[in-house]
Amino acid sequence: MVQLRVRMTQAAKRSFLSLARQRGQSTAAVVRGLIDGYIERREASARVDRPWRRVGRGFARRGVTARDIPAAVRAVRNSNT
Repeated sequence: MVQLRVRMTQAAKRSFLSLARQRGQSTAAVVRGLIDGYIERREASARVDRPWRRVGRGFARRGVTARDIPAAVRAVRNSNT
């Protein structure tokens, strides 16, 4: 990982530290989350990938693995013939 230096007012720093503590997070974790969110909202590829990540999480919650996909595709294709 690399470091990033940010300039802010003393008042902003105090508020930021306080809010991070209230959430039980380090300031670095909060900044990383904010940067990740900023990038994700702005990248075109993120708009395409986001729905697929949701689909993947849904499969994972149901216990579906990559090995299950070919059989599921065959079943759907066979049911439509």
